[in-house]
Amino acid sequence: MFNYLFCDAAEAWQIGFQDSASPTHEGITELHDSIFFWLVLIAVGVSWILGSVVTTFSSKRSPISHRYYNHGFIINIYIHIILLFYYYYYIFNKIYTS
Repeated sequence: MFNYLFCDAAEAWQIGFQDSASPTHEGITELHDSIFFWLVLIAVGVSWILGSVVTTFSSKRSPISHRYYNHGFIINIYIHIILLFYYYYYIFNKIYTS
C-alpha cells in the first residue's frame, strides 16, 4: 500500500543534508553551502600563503625583517572589520529575506 522507498530518511553514514521539506530548510542549506564554499576558499588561500612564506623565507637573506613586524597593522585591522560587517550583512540578509 504505502511504499517506504520514496520517503526521505537518514541513511547510515550519510554525508550531506536530507531533501528539504520547507523553504526555511532550503535557505539554511543554501547558507551552509555558501559559507562552506568561502571557508574552503579562505583555507586554501591561507594555506598557500603560509606554505609560500615557510618555504621561501630565509633569515640570512633578510636579517632585518624583524624590524617590520607591525607593517600594515592598522590597515589590516580596518580590512578585517569591514569584512566582518560585510559577512554579517550577507548572512543575516540570506536568513531573513528567504
